[in-house]
Amino acid sequence: MLPPPPVSSFNHLLGALVKMHHHDHVISFFQRLNSVGVFPDIGTFNIVLNCCCKMGLASDGFWVLGKILRGGYIPTSTTFNILIKGLCMDDKIGEATRLFKNMSVFGCQPDVVTYGSIIDGLCKHEMVEKAKQLFSQMKSRGISLDVVVYTFLLQGCCFMGNLEEAKSLFIEMVDEGVQANVVTFTVLIDGLCKQQGRMEEANRVIGLMIQRGNHPNTRTYNTLIDALCKCGRMEEANRIIGLMIQRGKHRDVVTYNTLIDALCKDGRLDKANKLLHLMIQRNEHPNMVTYNTLINALCKQGRLEEADGLLDFIIQRGQHPNVVTYNTLIDALCKEGRMEEANRLLNFMTDRGQHLDKVTYGTLVNGFCKEGRMEEANALFELMIQRGQLPNTIIYNTMIDGLCKKLNL
Repeated sequence: MLPPPPVSSFNHLLGALVKMHHHDHVISFFQRLNSVGVFPDIGTFNIVLNCCCKMGLASDGFWVLGKILRGGYIPTSTTFNILIKGLCMDDKIGEATRLFKNMSVFGCQPDVVTYGSIIDGLCKHEMVEKAKQLFSQMKSRGISLDVVVYTFLLQGCCFMGNLEEAKSLFIEMVDEGVQANVVTFTVLIDGLCKQQGRMEEANRVIGLMIQRGNHPNTRTYNTLIDALCKCGRMEEANRIIGLMIQRGKHRDVVTYNTLIDALCKDGRLDKANKLLHLMIQRNEHPNMVTYNTLINALCKQGRLEEADGLLDFIIQRGQHPNVVTYNTLIDALCKEGRMEEANRLLNFMTDRGQHLDKVTYGTLVNGFCKEGRMEEANALFELMIQRGQLPNTIIYNTMIDGLCKKLNL
C-alpha cells in the first residue's frame, strides 16, 4: 500500500478550497484526515480556523483551538490572529478582547497584526478610548506601528467626529516615517467631508495626497462627490466626475447612486432617469438603492404610473425588488386612496415570496382605516399577528382611532 501524501500536500489543497469558498469541503476533509493516516500540523489547524472565520462562525474557532491544545500542538501568533480577527468581524469584540489578553498564557505575544485587529474592532464599536490605550501599549512595548494600525485608529477618530485628533494622528504618522496610503487619505477626506464647512480642508488633503504620489481611487472620488452633492454643489461634483474619467478611474454603482439621489432631491427626475439608462448602457448594474431612490422620488411627485412601470422594469431585468420598494409604492397608493391597487400589490408581494414587515401592514391598515373600511383593516391586522408580526403602538392606535370614528365615539 502506498504511504499517504505528506500533510503539506493536504494543506495546499485545503488552502485552495478556502480560496474557492468551498468551506464545507474543508471541514469534511479535515475531519477525515486521521482515517487516511495523515496527521494535521499547526498549519492545517490554522487553515481550518480561517475557514470557520470566513463562514462567519468564529466562535466555532474555539473548537479548533481546543483540538490544537488537546492534541499537544503549540498555537502560534497566526492562530490567535486568525481567531481574533474572525471574532471582531463577527462583532464579538468581548470574546476577541478576552482572547487577546490571554495569549501570553499560551506562550504567544500579540504582534502588530493582533493589535490592528483589536483596534479596528474597538473603533467599529465606538470604543475609541480603549483602542487608543492599546495604541499607546504598542508604543510602550516597542511594537512597530504600521500604516494599517494608524488608519484603523484614524478611522475611529473620524467616525466619532474627533477630526482634530485624527489630523494630529496623521501628522504623527508622517513624522514617524510611516507612509500614508490611499486608504488613509480617503478615511481622512471622508471625515472632513462629513463635517460641515470642511470641504476646503478635504481638497487640501487631496492635493497633499497627489503630491505624495498617492492617486485618489474610486472610493476617494465618491466621498468627494457625495459631499458636494449634499451641499448642492452639483457643478463641482460633475467636475470631479470629469476628473475621474480623465484619470481613468471607474465610476461604480455608488457614483451613479449618489448623483441619482442628488438629482431626485433637486426634483430633476427626468435627468435622474436618463442617468439610470446611461448607467445600464455602460454595463454598470443598478442595485436596489438606485431603483428605490427613483421610485421614492416618482411617488413623492405623484408619478405613480411611472413608478409602477419602473417596478415592472426591475422585474423584467431579473432583479428582485425588496420590501422597501414595495412599501414605497403601497404608501403612495394608500395616500391617493387607491386601496384596491395597494391590496393587489400586497398580494403580488406575497405571491413572489417577499417578506412583509410592520411598515407594509401598518401602511395598509392606516389606508383602510382612513377610508373607513374597518373590516379589511381588521383582516390585515389579524393576518399580521398570524404571520408572527406583532403590531406596534402606532398600528394599535390607528386601529383604535379607526374603530372610534366608525362607531362615532
